[in-house]
Amino acid sequence: MFVGFSGSTGSVKSDQYILGWSFKNGGKAESLDISQISDPPPSSPPPSEGKNSSLNLILGATISTVAFLIIFLGGIVYLYKKRKYAEVLEQWEKEYNPQRYSFRTLYKATKGFRENHLLGA
Repeated sequence: MFVGFSGSTGSVKSDQYILGWSFKNGGKAESLDISQISDPPPSSPPPSEGKNSSLNLILGATISTVAFLIIFLGGIVYLYKKRKYAEVLEQWEKEYNPQRYSFRTLYKATKGFRENHLLGA
């Protein structure tokens, strides 16, 4: 024998209880005396949605703001470094100077063109 129970209230949370049950194997079950059945336990109050939703909103806003700032500042650093090492090659430099070092390579090799890090004289 299988016995199953099912209940639903849609999207609203609720507690459902079986307060009485009469069963007899091989015969008719006894009738239930409803006066003998105890009252259901008090239902737990729903969680405070105001507190949780406010906390979720603040947490979500904080995480979003920090992520945006990290991405924004990363973009600024990327553009700054790209512009710092930018250089324009003229046509004659491309044709007649095959072993040309980029500005970026020279800048790094001399640690910012410092006097004590010269490559040669």
